[in-house]
Amino acid sequence: KDFPSEPGCQQDEPLIGNHIITTESPEPSCRGFFVLKIKTCCDTILSMRKRMLNYIKYIDQILSYDLSVTASFSDDGEFSDTLIKDTVPTRKDYEKLLKNHTDQILFFQHERLIHLIVTVLFAILTFAVFFLLISLPTWNTGLLILLIALLVLLIPYIFHYYTLENGVQKMYKQYDEILKRIRT
Repeated sequence: KDFPSEPGCQQDEPLIGNHIITTESPEPSCRGFFVLKIKTCCDTILSMRKRMLNYIKYIDQILSYDLSVTASFSDDGEFSDTLIKDTVPTRKDYEKLLKNHTDQILFFQHERLIHLIVTVLFAILTFAVFFLLISLPTWNTGLLILLIALLVLLIPYIFHYYTLENGVQKMYKQYDEILKRIRT
């Protein structure tokens, strides 16, 4: 029995970069491909990390008077404006910046909460599988593979949560600095 490939997918072109993973069928008689569409968590994690770090850099540059407050921050995590050295923003500029910064903090807090929940659940599941594996009288290959897969997912989640947590803490300090500049 042949397994159908997705329309438009060439057998020679596994589109891993576009979140389509193709693998040859394990049975030699099958000439088709299994096609799985997956939005990889690695791409999401890396883009969120890039966005947060670029946003923090953007605010740091504004606060150090390297950018005007009118610089815009895109969804790609890039800011666009020509660097204008020694521009002193007005109080109204800082108020607009504070509003935008508060929205960004809320967004990253939500992201941090979601990743905390996911990380804790993966950690609990990993420990449960580990203790189940060591409590069985014989080694179960399926549980060992599951444990390795969970560890492969858990470790990047821990690092990503670490980045989110430290980034949000840095954004709190930036918020305080913006408030200080509004008050002076």
